[in-house]
This record gives sequence, C-alpha cells and structure tokens, in this order.
Amino acid sequence: MVSSAMGGHEEFTREKLLSRIKRPVQKRPVSPQTMEDLVDHIVGGTGAPQIPMAKVPADFVGTWLCDGLRDIDEVA
Repeated sequence: MVSSAMGGHEEFTREKLLSRIKRPVQKRPVSPQTMEDLVDHIVGGTGAPQIPMAKVPADFVGTWLCDGLRDIDEVA
C-alpha cells in the first residue's frame, strides 16, 4: 500500500509504477527494458517495495522514481 500525505491509500502495483516512469521518458531514448529494470530495482523483483513496511509513504515512491530516472536519463 502507498499512503498519501492526504491520508489516502492506494495499492502499490508494478503497472502504476511503470506508467509513472513512461511519462517523463516518453520522448527520450530509454528502452522498455530499461524502464522494466528500474521497476524491478524499486520493487526488489518480488512485487513488494524494498522497504519492509505495510504502508509506504507516496513521497518515498516519488524519491525512488526520481533517483532511478536520474540514473538512466538526466533530462527525463
């Protein structure tokens, strides 16, 4: 589960994470495999966040995404 600052909760899924990655790299030379690799890195390959929490704050997920995107394409 991902918890927002407003107190809401949303299920943490690979598909949502991948869709959040696709937007900033839409017109960049980033392969689909690279995006999948970033998702694997964030979720630890198991479908669950690397941090063992029942609820992960949304800003953690945003930080993971930004850090990962910076590593694969600074413009994105």
